[in-house]
Amino acid sequence: MFSTPYGTGSPEFGFARTGNRQGHAQRRHNEWMTLNEELDRIFAGRDRNNMQPTIDALVPILDRHPTNARVLYELGGAYDTAGMEQTAGSFYEQALRAGLSGDPLRRCYLQYGSTLRNLGEFDRSAEVFERARQEFPDSPSLAVFQAITFHAAGLFGEAVASLLEAVADGVDSPDMERYKPAIRGNAACIRSMVTDSPSVAQNDDRYETTGLARPRSSRPDVLAEDQSFVAALAGRRPTGITGAGAGVGIPAAPGNTP
Repeated sequence: MFSTPYGTGSPEFGFARTGNRQGHAQRRHNEWMTLNEELDRIFAGRDRNNMQPTIDALVPILDRHPTNARVLYELGGAYDTAGMEQTAGSFYEQALRAGLSGDPLRRCYLQYGSTLRNLGEFDRSAEVFERARQEFPDSPSLAVFQAITFHAAGLFGEAVASLLEAVADGVDSPDMERYKPAIRGNAACIRSMVTDSPSVAQNDDRYETTGLARPRSSRPDVLAEDQSFVAALAGRRPTGITGAGAGVGIPAAPGNTP
């Protein structure tokens, strides 16, 4: 029937092809495991005060795996720790485009957003954190570093509100449980007063592009009002809070001296 024992219609030929595919997949898996083990070893041996040996160890790996998302991310992180943030940002971008996934993706978002903030690119940093929070809504580390970006951009009320929410959602401590409703209520109160403030910069496009709540302006003439703004919060109890912690308000703004 067949010209050879392993003609195209032969069952044995199908078994051979399946075996070849399985063997190739196993080799790819072994190579992937070996690469990740090598990256783990390099990361474990790094010296944060001298990142050049780590960078030197990662560059040849990148030469062998130029499109590997984790290699790109790890090299970006090494440059970031070394203080070479422009270079780091480029590798983070490449890692994201290469399809980074899982927890490395979460870490890349956090580090890339922080790098952009340190470079003064607050709008882009906010956009990265907004996307990261959508993909990893339960990550307290992303919430904290997003709040740092808010603060750096002059969005002080949003920064405080975000940190309060991160504490309420992410800190598991018996002495905190009683007051979590009050913490969340205070966060909502701060955010509502920020949004309602007449000093808000009404024409700032960043809130249309990022979807953030419109906060107070960072203009010096507005910042001069901050002490009275915080003092006003001290006398305004968040609504909708009953039970334990209902009376926990926001203290008046402290002075500038000890």
